[in-house]
Amino acid sequence: MNKKILLIILCLPFILMCKKDDDHDDDHNEVEYHSLEVAFNHHFDEIPLTFNNTDFTNAAGNQLGFYNFKYLISDIHLIKEDGEEVTISDHYAFINPLEDRNSFVLDSVPDGHYKGIQFLIGLEETANTSDPAQYPINHPLSPILNGLHWSWQEGYIFLAMEGTYEKEGGIGAFTYHIAFEENQMDIDLETEEFDFHDDGKLTIGFNVAEAFRNPYSFDINEDGNFSHSSNDNGIANNLKDNVLNAFNIESYE
Repeated sequence: MNKKILLIILCLPFILMCKKDDDHDDDHNEVEYHSLEVAFNHHFDEIPLTFNNTDFTNAAGNQLGFYNFKYLISDIHLIKEDGEEVTISDHYAFINPLEDRNSFVLDSVPDGHYKGIQFLIGLEETANTSDPAQYPINHPLSPILNGLHWSWQEGYIFLAMEGTYEKEGGIGAFTYHIAFEENQMDIDLETEEFDFHDDGKLTIGFNVAEAFRNPYSFDINEDGNFSHSSNDNGIANNLKDNVLNAFNIESYE
């Protein structure tokens, strides 16, 4: 028998064994993807956020309530234990607790060890100035769905807070529409490490009381009851700075 053929026959079992080991390593290193629900728990300090009442008291002593509270989310990143950012591309969310729209789902999130999440309340310039008519009715940026696009000027309202408050002589109304690039709210949250190896749920608390408290103690009577984010004596900027401190990660399951 040809010596070369004999050598190949003798070595064949070892070649096949190495190939199986390589296949096993590839399977072991293959990244799996799962769905992550991101849910928001809206509350005013210890009281769940409810609507069409004046059940809440802010740090300045204003007795107030809400009949509209909604916002847009974009630019989502999950933070791994080692600090690596996992970007969720082209994902937008519309949150409206009045209609029990309190969560969104991220599909195809790679498994791993995570410690936090980053997101923007608001939109970067390209999305903010895009033609709203391009979006289907069920898209988060559809004005028909969210009611947050200004018809009289370009761009979206990032966060809308509307309601009533008790004032001397009766009941007043407030309207705060936070918008424009300078009022984007970059939220950066961390918690204890959580292992993500299957579909899961991350719950984030939004304490609306903080929007009127920290770092700026906001008094509706003194500071004003109306803002469209321009020529408002700093109302939108103060509320924006407060909202940055209103979120925390409550749980992962």
